Amino acid sequence: MVDLNADTLSQALMQHVLGRLLSFAPILRGNWRQNTAVETTTGRYVFRWQPLFEQQFQIEAEAVAFLSDNGRVAVPFPYTVDDSASTSGSSSGIFRWPG
Repeated sequence: MVDLNADTLSQALMQHVLGRLLSFAPILRGNWRQNTAVETTTGRYVFRWQPLFEQQFQIEAEAVAFLSDNGRVAVPFPYTVDDSASTSGSSSGIFRWPG
């Protein structure tokens, strides 16, 4: 397991093409500590990493895309996924901070 630090997160953000890292902080609520609040030069995001199972983030992204296209509720779209483990040690997902 790789610790999430500024260098690791900056490399992961380059995979998602979301600008330069300005700040980040773990989101302490939630069951598995998978979420980190991130601010970059392009906006505020929620970065998700260390999935509980192999396709977790891909499944979540597909569900969010479906709801974005067919639902009547606001969802965090787009939700992008990087399945490579080359930078953060696991696959990762990211979406724009809600609101």
